[in-house]
Amino acid sequence: MKNNVHAKSTLSLLMSFVLFVTIFTLSFPISSKAASDPKVIKAIKTYKGTFDSGIILNDNYTVEMGFSLDGLDQYSNVFQMDSTIVLRNESTRGLFTRYGWYNEAFYKPMNKGMNVVKLQGNVFTINDSAVKKAAKQNLSYKSTLKFGNFNGEITYVTIKNANQVPVADLYAALDENGKACMYDTVARKYVYASKDCTAISGTNEYYKGVDTKDQNANDSQNKNEEVDKEQAAEQAENSEADNTDEQNKNNTTPLKALEINNGTFNTGIIINQDNSYEMIFEMANTAIYKDIVTSSPYVLRCESTKGLYARHGWANEAAYKIQQDTLVDYLQKKNEVYVDGKMTKRLSKQTIAGVKSLTFGGFQGKIEMFKVFDSANKVIAEIVPVLDENDVACLEDTVSGKLIYCSKECKPVYASTPVLATKPQYVGKDMELTLEDEIDNEDITDTEIVEEEIVKEETPKKALTREEEVRYAIVQAIETGDSSVHNISKYGFKSFKEVSALFKDAVSKECRIAYNSAFNMSIDVRTASNGIVETFSIRQMDSGYLNRYADLKRVVNEVKQKTQGMTELQKIVYIHDYVAIRTAYSTSGNMTNTAVGALVQGKALCLGYARAMVLLLQETGVEAEVVSPVEMNHAWCKVKLDGQWYYADSCWDDPERNNNIEVAHKYLLRNEKEFSNLGYKGVIDGTCTSAKYVNWNIHDVNNRIDYNGSYWFYIDGNTHKEVRVEL
Repeated sequence: MKNNVHAKSTLSLLMSFVLFVTIFTLSFPISSKAASDPKVIKAIKTYKGTFDSGIILNDNYTVEMGFSLDGLDQYSNVFQMDSTIVLRNESTRGLFTRYGWYNEAFYKPMNKGMNVVKLQGNVFTINDSAVKKAAKQNLSYKSTLKFGNFNGEITYVTIKNANQVPVADLYAALDENGKACMYDTVARKYVYASKDCTAISGTNEYYKGVDTKDQNANDSQNKNEEVDKEQAAEQAENSEADNTDEQNKNNTTPLKALEINNGTFNTGIIINQDNSYEMIFEMANTAIYKDIVTSSPYVLRCESTKGLYARHGWANEAAYKIQQDTLVDYLQKKNEVYVDGKMTKRLSKQTIAGVKSLTFGGFQGKIEMFKVFDSANKVIAEIVPVLDENDVACLEDTVSGKLIYCSKECKPVYASTPVLATKPQYVGKDMELTLEDEIDNEDITDTEIVEEEIVKEETPKKALTREEEVRYAIVQAIETGDSSVHNISKYGFKSFKEVSALFKDAVSKECRIAYNSAFNMSIDVRTASNGIVETFSIRQMDSGYLNRYADLKRVVNEVKQKTQGMTELQKIVYIHDYVAIRTAYSTSGNMTNTAVGALVQGKALCLGYARAMVLLLQETGVEAEVVSPVEMNHAWCKVKLDGQWYYADSCWDDPERNNNIEVAHKYLLRNEKEFSNLGYKGVIDGTCTSAKYVNWNIHDVNNRIDYNGSYWFYIDGNTHKEVRVEL
């Protein structure tokens, strides 16, 4: 009985407590609650009342806020999280930022003027122009982001995650009781200030959400629409193999290029400094002072005879000396500039946010391709020249299917019809091509065929695989300098990598000399919207390519003839000296990173030396490869001798770089420990470990080592007498 009385007493107390909490909740508004019928307004006026967003930020979050200050004499935080992420007004000194332990000057705002501040990572942007990159120092992520601790107005606050998806989207609003607050369109709730604020009626120009007045009424309908979208997406995925995306059904015709006359193209894409872009173009007139690629963080500008200047923030920096009427493959990978595959400049990082859509053009010349990459180097736009269904020349983004038209009339540049040589009927394991046997043209009647006794059985001819046929077409294009577009859609390749592998195999074998005669030869593979590889074309074969190719073949043949009968060691020494003596170290010219630059034009950078030595070694039967580690801005060779790998650097043994001696041998046939001691970086990888040539006397020879038909020798620089050496 006593237990029953105790239970009833406990229940009575619990019911009283619930009733009290209910009355208290109805009597006093809490910081946030679900919205029933909010009304978005122009702004709210806050009197140092703070709002709690409920969101804890991290390094990859973005915060954007529209606000104004009532007087610049305030010392107050506009927003903050803990003590490490802060936007603070320091009276007449202006806005200060913090992304660590100390405040940094940012911007002096207008008195009572609306300001839009954006924080992305540690980069602060205001009104799409002024920028501050605050130092990152020991950030803390414990409390939620709060804002509004000042006297002024607030229009909106948006917080986005690393994928730029809003996790909170707050706008000035009135709740159903007419109380001024912020309305979060993501959480669909009111957020109230710690102190009363007042409403400023009017239209909120920043509001992008659905009409909040009808939000609750549409909840059920929205859920049904989401289900319908999921079902539609599933059906689309199942039928993807049989249907082409509608956005790519432009019925366009591919072109080789567009010829423009100062017209520009607007991609509609806003990029930031984590993006990259690539443009393949040719300028018919370089005597201009004009931007040819423009966005807010990136600019590529032609400065007449000074060449191309690039920007990764605020300041232009010299990037590349462009040649008129020369095709250029320009890639700006964040703050690194690559021209024809070789890095030419590392720009200063001067951070600025992206606010203007990317445009390009504005010169006289041709455009073959424009690409945009995201921060992970994934292609987000691949823009190529086409004719639309009305035969109007324009560009097509193969990613989005969007057609982009020039601001001025442009002309199509058609690819010549590919003409292939007679196809081989059999390809052996070494890819030696045998042409089809001639057919006897003697007339034979049907009767003669029936009555003729078959004396000899014909040898059946092996059919070519699709890989062999396309590889042959690639080889023919390279050998003849054919840069036209070749349609290979009938072969059904499903990945550009398959075709690219055929190209790489060809240029590493029978097209090796041709590959070394071009700027930076590459293959352009285009895929149709159904995923099938449609075309290929060979890039970087300019008007002088075939002449350079013929000259380089002549040099290679001379060296091959000279080295006949030599051992591998003798070939290595002879070719090392041949490259060093024949080549002058030079930064001028556009072929200095190629073997043809070193061996035909006689001037090269370190990469040109290395490629020349590797080409000659490979052509004479010695295994070799180029070494260019990221730890060092230099290139040299790695050669294989008697089953062991060694380093060799004909560039640093160049006589013009060693006190006018004829040729040094200090950097020839060294192991990785020796190279490391000589100042090389990135050489310790466990491949060049042999100590066979550690105390080799040839390392001290400072003259050409030559062969007179009987023995090897050099001329001593002091005595001027012949000294024999054993190789």
